[in-house]
Amino acid sequence: MDRLLARDAVTGHPLVYGELLIGDRGGRNKLLADYERMHQADMVPHGDVVGFVRDRRLHGKGAGWIDIRLTASAAIERLLSGQPTSISPSPLEARRQSALSIPICERR
Repeated sequence: MDRLLARDAVTGHPLVYGELLIGDRGGRNKLLADYERMHQADMVPHGDVVGFVRDRRLHGKGAGWIDIRLTASAAIERLLSGQPTSISPSPLEARRQSALSIPICERR
């Protein structure tokens, strides 16, 4: 974990932190301390997550709401950082990305 943190190769999320916070006590304090050192992805607003689901037709696919919220946050973090993502943008995101000149590419 220390190597990943040193390279800034991991990103946390408030929902994951919350799960770790209420989870198992074994090694929890060290894990939480490390987790707090990570860059934290922003929470995506509810309406944007709803749009994310609708635009990508993610309903009925077996993913839970927390899973989708994390996926939306990860996708936005990758798009804003210019990293490749396997999640294609919605039409609205594509227009926003074009306006912001942030490259969107798909990992194969």
